[in-house]
Amino acid sequence: MTTLVSNVQKAIEDAGIPVLLMEIGRPDVRSTWVATLLPDATPEQATQARAIIDNFDASSVKPPRIVDFAEFIDRLTNAEWSALKAAVSNSVPLGRWFDAAEARGTVNLEDTKDKASLNALVTAGVFTVPRLTAVLQRSL
Repeated sequence: MTTLVSNVQKAIEDAGIPVLLMEIGRPDVRSTWVATLLPDATPEQATQARAIIDNFDASSVKPPRIVDFAEFIDRLTNAEWSALKAAVSNSVPLGRWFDAAEARGTVNLEDTKDKASLNALVTAGVFTVPRLTAVLQRSL
């Protein structure tokens, strides 16, 4: 959903409309898509923002690639699990990432922090690139 929200907000901003916040209640119901404009927006800009929302091609927005955290962990070998636990114990940033991913229950392959942490696991020797790719693809 974040990708959809950010794409709609960008379309409104690209039209020169001062938007503060874009919210989408239900993706399939356009009346729940609301752009909160800044106070200096004109009534014409509000009308234009609504038209952008109503005509936005949501099919052009790819959903983020999300991996279920529990499935990701379940796919690890015992050796990978041990190496992962050692890596997160020896690195505060990896430990924080692991705790956050576990708490939210997902790994977002479009998220900068998640991608950097997965790359750090490769650098730490927990995975090879082909093995990590295989684990993640099976989880999608």
